[in-house]
Amino acid sequence: MFMPIDRFTAWEHKRRNLLLWFCRPAPPADPTSVLAAHLPPEKRITAVCISDTHNTQPDIPDGDVLFHSGDLTSFGTAAELQAQLDWLASLPHRYKVVIPGNHDKVLDETFVEPRRDLGKREDLNWHDLTYLLYSSVTLEFPDQARSLKVYGDPLTPAYGGWAFQHRRKEDTWRNTVPAGTDVLLSHGPPLGHLDDGKGSPWLLRELRRARPRLLVFGHIHESRGTEVLDHSDWDAWARDRLNQPTTPGILEVVATVVVLLVGRIYSAVVGRRAPQNTVLVNAASMGRMGLRDNPSEAAGTVIYI
Repeated sequence: MFMPIDRFTAWEHKRRNLLLWFCRPAPPADPTSVLAAHLPPEKRITAVCISDTHNTQPDIPDGDVLFHSGDLTSFGTAAELQAQLDWLASLPHRYKVVIPGNHDKVLDETFVEPRRDLGKREDLNWHDLTYLLYSSVTLEFPDQARSLKVYGDPLTPAYGGWAFQHRRKEDTWRNTVPAGTDVLLSHGPPLGHLDDGKGSPWLLRELRRARPRLLVFGHIHESRGTEVLDHSDWDAWARDRLNQPTTPGILEVVATVVVLLVGRIYSAVVGRRAPQNTVLVNAASMGRMGLRDNPSEAAGTVIYI
């Protein structure tokens, strides 16, 4: 289920070190609360983020909305999935929003047609859950007098015989996230961020374009965590260059350093714009070998929006 990636060469490490030296560190921020830092407590929306539960049913903290970023099952059968849907429906959150993962085969038409042993997705009872598949929903929160626009896309780079995959060199993300999206649910991570080197460069590029406030994903179990992705122009460009798994020539290194220096001077003279951030959450409940030893980690990540 993971895509392999070539190791960085000694020359690539030298380029990365040069860029790191010129690139300012990310602004310190608490990923769990940075999105709501300007809001009074009564206006904050409590989002609980989980992913990769793989037939388990960990204790989940209460909140206004629950996001599940796929891999509800292990083998992708309708029976497994129905048990997970029943469990999610029993939780008290006002909204429960779900996308599939690569293990959830019964939801992928390309698997159901030749594999009738998986069961029928048409017979699934989704209760009050919201299922997103390349689609959006707007959630209303009357107590906070606010709304959130959520978009879901489960595709991950191809690896083995799993569901919802695309060819690795195919950019399936370009211009897919609708304007005004607050929360993006993907199954896999963007390249270079909570991904163990296995993320999608296309998703990272789309994040830079669409700039949702929150991205929830999983897939890479061992990279669970949170991060604030800074979209400030020069720094975003430099950090993305750090994560490109290509071997540069000397001219590319020189050009990269020159552009960063120009950006530094420009920012010093004109001033930096207000930070534009996306909070990233790898919410995988399962570790490499099973449910995490720390129950609070398996239970999900709480983010205030």
